[in-house]
Amino acid sequence: MNTMESLDALNPSQLAGLLAPAPFMVWNGEDAASILQHQLDAPLVPDLYSAPGIEHSIAGILNEQRWVDATFAKALHSPHTPRELLLALKEFAQHVQNLPESPLRGAPATVLYYAAIAACLTRHSIFISTLNPDQLRSGFTWALSQPSVEPIRELFELAIQKV
Repeated sequence: MNTMESLDALNPSQLAGLLAPAPFMVWNGEDAASILQHQLDAPLVPDLYSAPGIEHSIAGILNEQRWVDATFAKALHSPHTPRELLLALKEFAQHVQNLPESPLRGAPATVLYYAAIAACLTRHSIFISTLNPDQLRSGFTWALSQPSVEPIRELFELAIQKV
């Protein structure tokens, strides 16, 4: 029996199972590091707009000249990033964490989540999370241990001091 005959013998639910996207894959450290670096280098738009409800809260900000071509890294590093934009980054990270097909799901999304919280805490002295200080400190410390976090290492170190 050849492959085509084997596929023809499957019922529709079996065939659908074969064609469905693979379940969430746990990235190894090198893959996760590459994905995180890619996202840090990516422009905010259109990615941020993929999370439901974000467009309304940040459309005006992203139309400002300094943010038009901004990357995720720039938003996390800039001392002038508005609180609303950092909150949108956090919401984006939460959104992609819940998408089985997202390459950011797992460690890269979690690092972005904590980075947005850390940036808001260090730049604005505002908590944009319901996590308590011990949970945040633990999350920031975990993020520091992740591969490819070097571009935002200082952000986490400052946040740990501030919590």
